[in-house]
Amino acid sequence: MSWSNLYHRVNYGDLVEPRGEATKEVRFLQTEIKQPFDWNVDRKLNLDYIRREFQWYLHGDPSDLRICEHAKIWRGCVNRDQTLSSNYGSYLFTQGGLAKAVQLLKNDEHSRRAVVSIYNQKLHSKPGIRDIPCTCNITFMIRNETLHMGVHMRSNDLVFGLGNDAPCFHWFHIMALWLLREKYGGLKLGQYIHRADSLHAYERHWDMVRKIGCGNGHWIQQKVPTIGSAKEVKALMAGDRPRTGFGDWLYEVKL
Repeated sequence: MSWSNLYHRVNYGDLVEPRGEATKEVRFLQTEIKQPFDWNVDRKLNLDYIRREFQWYLHGDPSDLRICEHAKIWRGCVNRDQTLSSNYGSYLFTQGGLAKAVQLLKNDEHSRRAVVSIYNQKLHSKPGIRDIPCTCNITFMIRNETLHMGVHMRSNDLVFGLGNDAPCFHWFHIMALWLLREKYGGLKLGQYIHRADSLHAYERHWDMVRKIGCGNGHWIQQKVPTIGSAKEVKALMAGDRPRTGFGDWLYEVKL
């Protein structure tokens, strides 16, 4: 399903009002994200912010609140203990979720257990938790010498959320690929399947969603450098700045 089709589906979605906020919603939608860096003239891709968010994930510290300086929505999400639960890097890197998933696949090429869990109902329902992660889990699976990735989100804002999430999830996919190529040298990059239990747009974005969903504007694929080796992945995970095309591009902006 293309980006235009996603906007079209949400434009004709059902009207719901979680927390009293008018929202158009499509439920249990699954699609393949083929071009995570596409942008439309009515919804520009903020690559500077995406680079900062990915740096924040690589840092992997839920008490790191620097991201609040770059997107005001985060300021209202800070937990009582001055943390943000939605730093996905804390699950993938600090807690070792990505490395464990990779090791499971190195031990068993056909494993169905290479899952990085993020949303935890017990943990994230405690008093003082305001930031409930939108992502439930990320699953990696090797089939036919190809690494596929599935992302399952309980809740996903189409306009701001998915546009920023898809590039970062794509990079997680690339990181897993390079680490697995240490054992499976011919491993290819497979599908990125994205499932949102609630894919939605808030009322302030309905005009934009309607314009894009009706086919107006022009979609452009933004060209960005890519991660190029397992060595580079390990440097990124260690908090280093690799002197590579991707590393130099990523750190052109400061978190």
